[in-house]
Amino acid sequence: MAGMREYVEKAETNILFLGSHPKLLKEVG
Repeated sequence: MAGMREYVEKAETNILFLGSHPKLLKEVG
């Protein structure tokens, strides 16, 4: 799938971002 790599890169970025902001992670999760 053409967009799969872009999706995965975005997901990794979001995980890293949330990982550095535990408060946001609790609100989202």
